[in-house]
Amino acid sequence: MRLFTFSVLFSAFALSASAQLTGNGYYRASSTAYGRYITVIDNRTNGANYQTSSVDLQALRTTRPFTGRVDSDPATVLYFSYQGNTGSGDAQYDLEAQGVDTYKLVQAHLIIKENADGTYWAYGSQVKAGTTWTLYLLDEQNQYKDVGNLVTANSAAKKWLITPISAASDNYFGVKPTVNIDDKWYATLYADFAFQTYSSGMKVYYLDAIKDGAGVDYAELKEITGIVPANTPVIIECSSSEATDNRLELIYDETAAPRGNILKGVYFENIDAYGTGVNSGHQNSLAYNASTMRVLAKVDGALGFRTSKTLNYIPANSAYLPVPEGWDDKVLCLSAAEYASAIQSVEADDAASSAIYNLMGQKVLNADAPGIYIISGKKVIRK
Repeated sequence: MRLFTFSVLFSAFALSASAQLTGNGYYRASSTAYGRYITVIDNRTNGANYQTSSVDLQALRTTRPFTGRVDSDPATVLYFSYQGNTGSGDAQYDLEAQGVDTYKLVQAHLIIKENADGTYWAYGSQVKAGTTWTLYLLDEQNQYKDVGNLVTANSAAKKWLITPISAASDNYFGVKPTVNIDDKWYATLYADFAFQTYSSGMKVYYLDAIKDGAGVDYAELKEITGIVPANTPVIIECSSSEATDNRLELIYDETAAPRGNILKGVYFENIDAYGTGVNSGHQNSLAYNASTMRVLAKVDGALGFRTSKTLNYIPANSAYLPVPEGWDDKVLCLSAAEYASAIQSVEADDAASSAIYNLMGQKVLNADAPGIYIISGKKVIRK
């Protein structure tokens, strides 16, 4: 899908001159009243009913604070795609994030009208049975909540700030690491935008192959240099534990994802998003399965994946490693040279056994299906 960021900078200094919408691009949006940022937590909706002035907006939340939450949350990154002007001259946009397109959800473009003070109104409008119905987007009117709900009304009482996302600005996107190994920090990321690393000391990897070992399994770590394609689950090496030190430059790009990446990613984990309660119609999470999933961790003092003893769901915008049922608890990430050496050792041991592997290095129960297998250390073709 197309990539975009909805970027908004809210601060105590009120309506910043940097808040501006200048066409297609990545932005964040925050309410001027409460400083909460629009956040996408689901990709489903029951749509809009303009005759009853109602829209299902449970797929969205508003969230704060910026530092420590919004700055590292891909769900706050919105892409504004310009769709022409209305008859009255107001600009229309589709907003895309987390695999969601607002037009597909509610069958209407979002009209963005700039006010004289640099803020914006956001609303939808349709003509039904000769009557024009207009619904404005408002933040929940509660200044004490860090997480609120979006609502609609026939009023433009609420204003929004819209600011471009840039790694060089205060409205940046950064990576919040989860694993520390010596002086390096690591995180997985699965996001709906392409990017390049901006801060020094950052590297991006994917896993190309995995091999069943003796007591610990091995996965081959490959670096991605240059642009990292959108919708690519990756491992990011950082130099700090803080998102502001691990900034990414978001890029509109349609580069294909690397072939052979065995990592999988998820966008959503909203069983109880930010502690706001459960709405069964918008629960959207992937349950964690300890038998077939491994998550990023420190393994024997090095980078790897292992079974989690605490997860119930895969965290939003993160990656996990799928493995065959019955595999070992730990998977060690190795460089290409280290992986090749480990494979030679494992295959030497396999030669004395009847173990069966596919060409991805994954152990399989049998070689009944057509394909190429490694059986007792030798390549066998099944037709």
